[in-house]
Amino acid sequence: EPFNAIDAKTVADLIALIKRWHGEERTIMAGLHDIELVRENFPETLLLARSPVAWGETPAALKPENLLKARRFHEPWEDDAPWC
Repeated sequence: EPFNAIDAKTVADLIALIKRWHGEERTIMAGLHDIELVRENFPETLLLARSPVAWGETPAALKPENLLKARRFHEPWEDDAPWC
């Protein structure tokens, strides 16, 4: 969470830097929980929830069904458990 606990101006400055790097064709990887910040500023997204859920252009990766699937990963699981 590179934007956790910092002020809005610093977030804006860092986003500008990231966009400049993207324009220079650098690879930027950031772990974020702020979905709106991702939607607004990152063209590609890898949605993770215990395992990969979606990867690709941000609007497609963050479509509602993928976000719902990701939210359901917090539920306990056991591979060999009977259906309940």
